[in-house]
Amino acid sequence: MHGVLTVARDQAPFVIFSHGYNGTEKNLTHHCQLLAEQGINSYRFDFLVGSVNEASEMKTEEVTILTEMRDLLSVVDRFKSQPFVDPNQLFLFGASMGGLVSSLVAEARKEVAGLFLMFTVFSVAKDWQQQYQTKTAIPDRLVFWGMPLGRPFFEVLLDFALEDEIGSYEGFVYIIHGDKDTVVSHTVTDWVKPLYKNLEVQIFLGEGHGFSKAGEEKTSEVLRQFIQKHTSIK
Repeated sequence: MHGVLTVARDQAPFVIFSHGYNGTEKNLTHHCQLLAEQGINSYRFDFLVGSVNEASEMKTEEVTILTEMRDLLSVVDRFKSQPFVDPNQLFLFGASMGGLVSSLVAEARKEVAGLFLMFTVFSVAKDWQQQYQTKTAIPDRLVFWGMPLGRPFFEVLLDFALEDEIGSYEGFVYIIHGDKDTVVSHTVTDWVKPLYKNLEVQIFLGEGHGFSKAGEEKTSEVLRQFIQKHTSIK
């Protein structure tokens, strides 16, 4: 599994970055570089079969939210005991599909101190459940947004209920979303407000699903502030 480790110093806050649907770790490079300037370490990686641009020989038809959870769990377990990671200051950053996966992994790894979610697809299961209401309706293969998906992707979502999967995580959560997002409405944040005990939400005006350069710069700054607020980094 390809990834890029950025280490600014030992025993520092550590952020694991998860990209969105059909994305790669390169989409998150800028955020990691800016965090390093503040003494914050990070790791960004490519989900196996999470993109047509990912380097493995596996097929994207094999991907599901469960395979991406497996990938992220393995990354968390790999790095949480490394000398350059403060085990009390481990954070997850997830964009779009990577945000949903990060929220699910935080439920399983209580050592995660904070969760930063960027236009997260909390509605993905309900959206596809409206399209395919039974297993017999699910196609064997569908090319969606330039990436071939297989039957397993939709079968997992058919039985998925967000409120049954998240809600026990007690760490700090920060959600950002654009008010012009036509893929996943920012109103999905209302679904999760009752599920998180320590939640902050910021709606970026004029931003869609995939932020402008100004939106990305603002994201980096808000992320830095979030980590500094909940760590010894000032």
